[in-house]
Amino acid sequence: MVSPDEQAASAVMAVPHPSVPDPMNLPVLSTEVPSSTAEQSAPQFLTQYAAHPVGQPFPQSSTAGLTHVRLVDFRNYAALDLHVESPIIVLTGANGAGKTNVLEALSMLSPGRGLRRAALADFARIAGAGQGWGVKATIQVPQGENDRAYAPVTLSTGLVPGESRRSWHVGEQPVRSALALAEQLRLLWFVPDMGRLFAEGPSGRRRFMDRLVFAFEPLHAEVVARYESQLKERWLVLKHDRPDAAWLDPIEAQLVEDAVAITRRRQLLCHLLSDEPHHVEAFPNVFVAMRGSIEVLLAETDEESAKGRLRETLRASRVEDRHTGGASIGPHKSDMHMVHVGKNLAAHVCSTGEQKILLLSSLLKFAHLWRKHSAIPLVVLLDDVAAHLDVLRRTALMEELWQLRVQAWLTGTERKIFAPLGRSAQFFHVENGCVKPYDGANAE
Repeated sequence: MVSPDEQAASAVMAVPHPSVPDPMNLPVLSTEVPSSTAEQSAPQFLTQYAAHPVGQPFPQSSTAGLTHVRLVDFRNYAALDLHVESPIIVLTGANGAGKTNVLEALSMLSPGRGLRRAALADFARIAGAGQGWGVKATIQVPQGENDRAYAPVTLSTGLVPGESRRSWHVGEQPVRSALALAEQLRLLWFVPDMGRLFAEGPSGRRRFMDRLVFAFEPLHAEVVARYESQLKERWLVLKHDRPDAAWLDPIEAQLVEDAVAITRRRQLLCHLLSDEPHHVEAFPNVFVAMRGSIEVLLAETDEESAKGRLRETLRASRVEDRHTGGASIGPHKSDMHMVHVGKNLAAHVCSTGEQKILLLSSLLKFAHLWRKHSAIPLVVLLDDVAAHLDVLRRTALMEELWQLRVQAWLTGTERKIFAPLGRSAQFFHVENGCVKPYDGANAE
């Protein structure tokens, strides 16, 4: 007997990929695993640094990433000066020591509000001299076609006391937004709160998808922000006793353009993720799709006709939208659907543990996709992830992170859960806002 949820999952799986233009100008990606990676087993990658002497510099690898992180008055850190040498960095320590704060600081080097979505003032250290804070990082960026030739680039962001907007710098040069930083570095993250994505409303799932799209195309962040701002502006105009069409028409015209751009980018990334080969046997393969009225509309007609119908719908729904405070159709109404391919089950009917694994699997797929698409360094932040995985998947995750040649930052309360890494990672102990490297005396 097939349950309604299994039927729904099958229905999602059966929907063909939309034939969409390439708004991000991405190439057609090969579905073959590079032979150099496919021919080597995961343990070979992990044991490459296993005999590396503690305290000695790591040999140059083909992984570009962060080499130096400095924090000033950020959360519980008065000052942090951290030098890293490995593709995998592990921060361990008690709850509340400040491990997640380091990851959050790094996440501020990308567009958006970081992995906790906090207000800018909340980052400032309570006992600090003012309400300001700063994050500065040096990253090794590949030079030319030789992926073993690197040059250091410094990226920074922060909030000056008394200011309401944060600043960004590449080197010593101030830049307009985090988009300039994204030309040098891309970041992804997974935090424990994401385990509730499929138990809560669609807004969190949309943010998860948009974060992936941001990492692929940072301009998507500006388009989403403008779309949300225009939605609010439209509602403010609609609240007047006699809304002026001369104000509403151009607002709605921009909303339509942005709505289609957002939807197309999401659709394209879903298509690429679902078509990306499955690389890790211990993790389930995933199918990802966005579903909503605007996706249906774009599937039914050509883009220009769809834009015309969107404008008509917005114009016709002005009275209703005045009372609801939103818009009846658009990417803000869409939802991300994820399917466990092996079980042919929609994610929302999977167990909580499986839901986390599905999300992690989608991040691993993205990392593979990125490695084939771009030489821009990708840094993956995984907060307290290993503790929630069984031994098989925990080991598979760590081996996969090594194979991917991305830089990964992991946190956990105990070092023993990272035993599969041996000395392949650089370990730090975090205590009361102080980060110290493990030395030979306390290394396990």
